[in-house]
Amino acid sequence: MDRKVTLVFDIETDGLKATTIHTIAIYDSDTDKIHSYNDTGSGEPIVRGIQHLQDSSCIIGHNVI
Repeated sequence: MDRKVTLVFDIETDGLKATTIHTIAIYDSDTDKIHSYNDTGSGEPIVRGIQHLQDSSCIIGHNVI
């Protein structure tokens, strides 16, 4: 990746001790685009959202502990 990429994400799960990820929403502050991932709708799958986060230079989570 040639440029520093900062992503802000929110993840919806089945609880604090998550066993299931329902959806991931990712905001790319450089491109001003929002990407959403889920395994039940018409969007890209959760695994692609996780890869998107792994490929970034910096991630910022909403309510992440």
